[in-house]
Amino acid sequence: MTRKLVAVSFFLSLLSSLSAGAAEKLDTIPVRDGVTIKAAVNADAGKDAPIVILLVGGNGIARLDRWDGTGDPNGNFMTRIRKDIAAQGFITALPDAPSDRQERGLGNSRTGRVHAEDIGAVIRHMRRYSNGPVFVAGTSRGTISAANVTARMAAGEIAGLVLTATVTKANKRGSLDPVGEVALEKIKVPVLLAHHKEDECYLCPPGSIPDLARKFTASPSVKVSFFEGGSGWRGDPCHAFHAHGFLGIEGKVTAEMVTWMKAVAPKAKP
Repeated sequence: MTRKLVAVSFFLSLLSSLSAGAAEKLDTIPVRDGVTIKAAVNADAGKDAPIVILLVGGNGIARLDRWDGTGDPNGNFMTRIRKDIAAQGFITALPDAPSDRQERGLGNSRTGRVHAEDIGAVIRHMRRYSNGPVFVAGTSRGTISAANVTARMAAGEIAGLVLTATVTKANKRGSLDPVGEVALEKIKVPVLLAHHKEDECYLCPPGSIPDLARKFTASPSVKVSFFEGGSGWRGDPCHAFHAHGFLGIEGKVTAEMVTWMKAVAPKAKP
């Protein structure tokens, strides 16, 4: 075999091993006595890589119990972009609802202490992969969870908060708390608010975002990014395959999130 063929063979073998090593996996994380959370994890970015916890919307059930490890377990925006974020040098975790809420979902628990502690257990678990700064990102009803976790965590535990398609209004029954019910004044980290200008979900009117931004009174910085465009919208305007879920412009929103997190990461407290 010539040197050139040997080199090509070695390169292909290296690519194969890297692909195998970069495979997404499913971790089962103990969070309370007898209760676990499954999380889809991409953890090959290195021991100093930033960690991003990606929180889905809706009822919080990511369907990981029925996931075979291929494709996307659900169509949520955070699910669709998780590998793109990981490819930019981040370690990612996409948690499901806990095992004791696989039937009923998260419901009105998203602003509660137990839910925040559950996600805190996920964060501690992810520390086995990296010592880097931790970001919490949520979309739609996942923004309630993300804000709640960040408000309740000890100083230095969270580097930044990313809220996309933020829920600012109560639902038609007056239940399922909006983000404003969280103690936003306790959030002392940078915040990114990403929203679609054409979001037609009645829970997430674009006009409410500037007012929301002003409620993060202890945050050192709050950035509001509005997006336009997209294609293929269908179904309920409060669901993931509409402007609410940034369908057709996932790359633009992901690029904004990644750029912002990379800028924040060097300033994060160790």
